[in-house]
Amino acid sequence: MRLLTNEKSDNMFDTARGSKVRLFSPVCFSRRPYFATPPYMTRMALSLVAVVLLVSPAAAQGSPPQSQFAKVKSIQVTVADKVADGCLPQPNTLKVEAELILRRSGIAVVETGDGFPHRLRIAAVGAEIKQGGTRTGGCAGGYVHELFRHEYLSDGSIGLTQAVSVLGYAIKQKSDFQEQLRKAVNENVTMFANEILKARQK
Repeated sequence: MRLLTNEKSDNMFDTARGSKVRLFSPVCFSRRPYFATPPYMTRMALSLVAVVLLVSPAAAQGSPPQSQFAKVKSIQVTVADKVADGCLPQPNTLKVEAELILRRSGIAVVETGDGFPHRLRIAAVGAEIKQGGTRTGGCAGGYVHELFRHEYLSDGSIGLTQAVSVLGYAIKQKSDFQEQLRKAVNENVTMFANEILKARQK
């Protein structure tokens, strides 16, 4: 098995921004914007990120030890699509992208599994940007990509353990918004897969 490399964008208007990675301890990734985003768009996108976190099952959990990655045997990919106004016309594209990366890395992908397989949850919320009731032709949204599982705890109860969670937001023309979310999946799932492969080699 080999480590994967994520796609590199040559698009000077690539505006996925604000990603933050929780990987054992908080690590911030900043991406330089190539043009000034109107403040109302940024506020809208950040509000959408907050909504995603509220419905995220693992967002409030503490960061687990690195050994959690070594426990990953198979992954079930799910998509929670809360993107409105036709900004994400084919949400299954995100699931297909994630599964392709995992399979390419040699990580088993399952639709359902016995016990508690790890779950890769791709959640996105978004909508068309409007200013004063007028459509601007753009979309703004937030996303969370998280890898977690339920497992039996020492007291016999079932708890939630989290390996990694990534959140961010994107602002794009409506015709390009789905592709921007797909690129974010490519980047983050590639990172997940590489962490799993490195943990397996130890």
